[in-house]
Amino acid sequence: MVGQAAIGRPWLMTGHEPTVEERFALIVRHARMLVILYDYYHHYRERGRDRIQPTYERLCHAVDTFDMQHYINDYNDPQKTMIEYRKYLFNYIGGLPGNREVKTQLALTKDYTETMNIIESFFIKCQ
Repeated sequence: MVGQAAIGRPWLMTGHEPTVEERFALIVRHARMLVILYDYYHHYRERGRDRIQPTYERLCHAVDTFDMQHYINDYNDPQKTMIEYRKYLFNYIGGLPGNREVKTQLALTKDYTETMNIIESFFIKCQ
């Protein structure tokens, strides 16, 4: 049960309820990580290697220097990543005022940039 709850609220075991700004930063960071990891795994599969795990430092550097254009290529489809991410994203914004309307908007988009714009607008209103 704790594991299920932690999927939608990864801060559950810290004893700290995140602020609106911290939730926004977490959402952006996790979305970037998913796009990067999806690209990373498929990139190495194309070259005949199977699921080589990137180091934590390399992943953090990629998140900090994130450029979406770098991850749009033959073997990466960020739309698939965003569709998968929505189920977590809906949990991350749960409990915040106005989340129902935003969930409806997010359910209609598959684009990374559009998703992040919707989330940014939502969190600006929440502050």
